[in-house]
This record gives sequence, C-alpha cells and structure tokens, in this order.
Amino acid sequence: MALMATEAPHYPGTPPAGEWTINHLYALPDDGLRHELVDGVLLMTAAPTIRHQVVSMAFSYVLRAACPPDMQVLAAPTDYQPDHRNSVQPDLLVARVTDLDLEGSLRTPPLLIVEILSPSTRRRDLTIKKSLYQTLGVPAYWIFDPDVPALTMLTLTDGIYQLDTKLVGHESVEATWPYRVDLCPAELVEG
Repeated sequence: MALMATEAPHYPGTPPAGEWTINHLYALPDDGLRHELVDGVLLMTAAPTIRHQVVSMAFSYVLRAACPPDMQVLAAPTDYQPDHRNSVQPDLLVARVTDLDLEGSLRTPPLLIVEILSPSTRRRDLTIKKSLYQTLGVPAYWIFDPDVPALTMLTLTDGIYQLDTKLVGHESVEATWPYRVDLCPAELVEG
C-alpha cells in the first residue's frame, strides 16, 4: 500500500496533528483512502496493490481454515479502536467472537495482528504500529514480508515483543497461538 500522507488534509474544521479523535475520522469525506489514527495523528494510505491483496487473501485462507469456532479471522478494513485517539486497520487480525461488536469496531485487543509489508508501509508497520500494538497489549504480532518471503512472529512477554519464530522461504512451523496452524511463507506468496 502506498503511504499518502502522515498529516491530515486541510478540510474545514479538522484538528492539528496529534489532536485527532475517532469522531474526527467519522466526519471525513469518503475519499477512497484508508484512514487510521495513532496517538491522535491521522495516517492515510491508498488502496493496497493487487499483489498485497493476493497475499492477504492467501494468509486469511490459511488462518481461517484452522480457526476454531470461538474465534474469527478478519481482514482490513476492520477497525480496531481501543480508545478515542487510536483507530487502526491491520491487514489481518484474529479475535474472540465474544469480543466482536458486529455493528461497530473491535475495542478489545485482538489475539493476533498480522501486517503485510509493502515498500510504502514497511517503516510504519515495523515501528509505529509495532509500538502501538505492544503498548495496547496485543499478545502476538506477525509481520509478513512477501518480497523475501519471510514471516516474523513476535510474542508479547512482560510487555515487550520478543522474537518467537522467523521463517524464510520454504521453512514451515506449526504455530500454537492463538490456535494451531501450519505456516510456510513461500506457500503464502505462491497461492
């Protein structure tokens, strides 16, 4: 996905960077961009590339096929809004069914967030979003790099993300969190 801007456009009545809330997001016109908030700063991203979506769908399919009935796999644009200054749309997430508001957004930390790197979002996914997810207590954060291909699996331990597993190419693993699922990076990009 292409990063369009890290500051808000100058629509009438919009607040300065750092003072945005979810209510400001809801007031934005539909401009075809993905709008996210991190600590009151508006982030905008253009629609993802076809390649990104192909990988996202393949990853979603693998997660969904192994998902137990008390959990749900959701793809972007699904809002995770833990408070009034943060609203993000991870590429994929896994949440407990009991935590979902089918008419609203997710407020409780998901069990797992997956971000798929692209040239324009790589830095944001590896720094800003990683820090946010860690602070919010998301138990697992997986970062998928389709260019390698590689999957980095981070687990929250004592409030800090620690490397759990890193897979490259045709390496595979049976993950156990948030449920058992077989993963191989090369298979996710090969379809």
